[in-house]
Amino acid sequence: KLTNPNVGAATLTAPFTDTMPAGVTLVGINTATTTCVGGTGVTNTTTAVTLATGAVIPGNSSCTMTVVVTALLKGEYCNKLLSGTLRTDKGYNAHEVFAVLTVKAKRK
Repeated sequence: KLTNPNVGAATLTAPFTDTMPAGVTLVGINTATTTCVGGTGVTNTTTAVTLATGAVIPGNSSCTMTVVVTALLKGEYCNKLLSGTLRTDKGYNAHEVFAVLTVKAKRK
């Protein structure tokens, strides 16, 4: 989820790439979806998802990128975004951001 606390929309000035933690794999190539408008959309490999330059995060709102993941082992994985990973015409993320991805069981 990409959140924009500004009144006006924020437009990506560089591609935004989220690389999965070690042990986590994205299912399928180019199966990612997004609610962010503009740009050329979202793509993915088996290890990362990328939102294209020009995508727009609405003002005082958010948009999402959605992917299906799999992992060999159930458990918690740390997804880390380095400072400067998200760049928009409103600025960039000044600090690292962490999120915990919990894998509960294999998909049937």
